[in-house]
Order: sequence, then C-alpha cells, then structure tokens
Amino acid sequence: GAILAFTRSLGEVGATIAISTDVMTVPVYITQLIKDGMYSEAAICSIVLICICFVFMLMVRALVNRGRADA
Repeated sequence: GAILAFTRSLGEVGATIAISTDVMTVPVYITQLIKDGMYSEAAICSIVLICICFVFMLMVRALVNRGRADA
C-alpha cells in the first residue's frame, strides 16, 4: 500500500507542474533531483516519503478498525 501511494504521488507531478510552476511538493522535488542527476538524494527522499505513506496507512487502518469495534 505504501509503495502504491508513493508511485501515485510521483505520477501526479505533471499535473502539479501544469497548474503551478512555483509549488515545490516532495514528488516535484524528487523529480527535480532525478533530472539534476542527484540519484542518492532522490533515493533518500523517496525512502522518507514511502515511510511517511506507510505510517499514514497504518493510522488509517487503526482508525477504521477502531470504528468497526465501536459499531
């Protein structure tokens, strides 16, 4: 799930840049690092983003399971 959320966020870079070129989101930043040839920095940012996605997915799962237990 975390990998899917990560790839989805990178897939939306084109839409973000098309709407506003001044916005610097993490996926846009990762894409810029790759264009600049800074692959190790892009990998570190990608790992951090995957970890953040994973934590949020766990939080959502816990909230859903708690909601089911209350019903």
